[in-house]
Amino acid sequence: MESFAWASGWVAVLVSVAAAVLLPIITMGITAFCLPRPRIKNPDGHWAERARSLFPFKAVRIYSLSVLPVIYAIGGNLYPPSILPIPRWTFCSLIFLVTFVSTNWVIWRFGRRYQLKAESFWQRMSKTSAHALLYVLYILFAITAVALPDHWNWRCAIVLIAGLGVYFWLQFDGVLRIGRWLGFFRPADSELSEMVREVAHHWQRPAPSVWLYFLGSANAFAMPFTNAILVTEKARALFSPDEMKAMLAHELAHLLEDKITRLIRLFTPLLYIPLMKVLLVFLENPESGLPLLALCPVIMGGFRLLSGRRRRMEVRADVFGSSVYEDKSIYARALAKLYQANDMPAVMPKKRLPHPHLYDRMVVAGLTPDFPRPDRPARWGNWVGFLIVAANLAGFLSIEFFVLDLLT
Repeated sequence: MESFAWASGWVAVLVSVAAAVLLPIITMGITAFCLPRPRIKNPDGHWAERARSLFPFKAVRIYSLSVLPVIYAIGGNLYPPSILPIPRWTFCSLIFLVTFVSTNWVIWRFGRRYQLKAESFWQRMSKTSAHALLYVLYILFAITAVALPDHWNWRCAIVLIAGLGVYFWLQFDGVLRIGRWLGFFRPADSELSEMVREVAHHWQRPAPSVWLYFLGSANAFAMPFTNAILVTEKARALFSPDEMKAMLAHELAHLLEDKITRLIRLFTPLLYIPLMKVLLVFLENPESGLPLLALCPVIMGGFRLLSGRRRRMEVRADVFGSSVYEDKSIYARALAKLYQANDMPAVMPKKRLPHPHLYDRMVVAGLTPDFPRPDRPARWGNWVGFLIVAANLAGFLSIEFFVLDLLT
């Protein structure tokens, strides 16, 4: 009997892993063939029109890649620990990794159909892994939520203390250490380091450390609790020295934010832990989890507070970027280059995003764009992404319920 239970537990693991491999490939593959190819009215036209036309297809890709591994890992929490032959957090981590690889594979496989840059699968995985480092905190939140017991006890206290300890370590030093260890971060060249010192001296502040980040996109990031700035290698090659200084000034502004903003940035993300735990409890037992859903509006209110504060800080950072030189258009041109390199629309679908629309940012910075204000991109990409997620969640849970009924 004990050997049968052990074998049946591995059957559950193998069936779940197979589902995590096949379901994303099937659902996203069908979607890729059903969606029309993106049509650019004029291939030689302005980049803003191309970015606007491509945005829904990119939204489907981003939505799938960022959400599918998480929901599969959370769905793996459905099995009780007594059935699994391995710890449940190990099982959920395995499901997350398998889904991450299979989702990347199908995105890479159909990438050319949607005019994405041709690259090998391993190049795709390397860039996605480097990008995933930016979301390591959310992975930690998911693991913490899965490991938390449903009732308060000593284990709950240990999990929370451990999760908070790792969270604060990642915020203040861990992400930088992990990135250097994995080879995603390397010290900036002497010219870039000197630019940072000049920009910091402009506001009579000590210069932060600056690192080059191996990432497929052009961007720069401020790490407020590490006092560091990350500049992607693509951005390093994209900007002129003056434009680079303007972008560094924008990131320096985030390092010089007030204490209230820093506290909001530090503690508000922790709301993801109760949010994920509420969803887990609801999936396991809808009757007992339904009253907990009342907490969701409170949690979402905290996220809204963070979003509003972030938008004000982005507007403030734009002022820093445009005030390095008397010619404010330098910063505006740098922003346009950044959006063009990343195929980001000059006007986004939503109004209250953390970053204002590029078109508005350029006007405020003192440069009228050389193209008319574009229409908002179509929003069907989000709906298609939601349907993909819903289909995968329903399929994965159905398979798990079926296996659970067989084993019990």
